[in-house]
Amino acid sequence: MLSRGYLYDMQHLFAQCKQMMNVTAEELQAYRKERNKWEQDFADRDSVLNTFTNKQVEQYQRMRELLE
Repeated sequence: MLSRGYLYDMQHLFAQCKQMMNVTAEELQAYRKERNKWEQDFADRDSVLNTFTNKQVEQYQRMRELLE
């Protein structure tokens, strides 16, 4: 568990970063939401690609078995 001192330090650094970057908490929340959506989209695409690749490998293996 983080001590209160560490938590305070992290909150303080976060506030400084927001100020230096000139962004609001709402803008950061919107960015996080969009970033999560983007990451999920890529995960979905990877899942589809993996499924397709696995099917191709299975078909290739069946063809080899038939030719042997």
